[in-house]
Amino acid sequence: MAMRRAIYGLEPLLEKLRKLEDEKSRAIAAQAMHAAAEPVLERAKELAPVLDEALPGHAPPGTLRDSLVIKDKTRGKRRISSSVETKAGNYKGEEYYGAFVELGHKQGKRPKSGESDARAEVEPHPYLEPAFDETVDRSLSIVKQTVASELAKIT
Repeated sequence: MAMRRAIYGLEPLLEKLRKLEDEKSRAIAAQAMHAAAEPVLERAKELAPVLDEALPGHAPPGTLRDSLVIKDKTRGKRRISSSVETKAGNYKGEEYYGAFVELGHKQGKRPKSGESDARAEVEPHPYLEPAFDETVDRSLSIVKQTVASELAKIT
C-alpha cells in the first residue's frame, strides 16, 4: 500500500549533493527524508481510527495507531526513501489490517469461482494519504532545510 509522490523544487540542492562523495550525499539525503516523514507520522497517528472499546476477535484499541513507524529504505546508490508504515509491514503482524482500513475491503468469505460476490463493502477510513496531503508542504520545507543545513556544515 505504498503511496508514492514526487517532490519537486529541490534541484539546486540536489546538484550540490551530487558533487559530494556518494556516502556523504546518501547520508544527508537519508537524514532529510527521515526528518520529512516525522510530520506525516505524527498526523497519521492523529488520524488513525481507534475503536472505542475492546471487541472480541479484534486487536486492542489503538493497535494500528501505535504500530505506525517510519521505515527508511535504500535501493541502489541513488534511491533513498522514508515511509510511514506499520511496524510489521502491510498485511503482516497484529496490525495486518492497516491497509484494509486505509483502502476499504469486502467482508466475508470469497465466493468460489463462477459464484457472484455478495460480500458487504467496508468503507475506507483513510489516515495515511490525508496525513501526507496535509503535511506535504511542511515535509518539503524540512527536506530543503535539512539538506541545506548539512551541506553548510561540510562545504
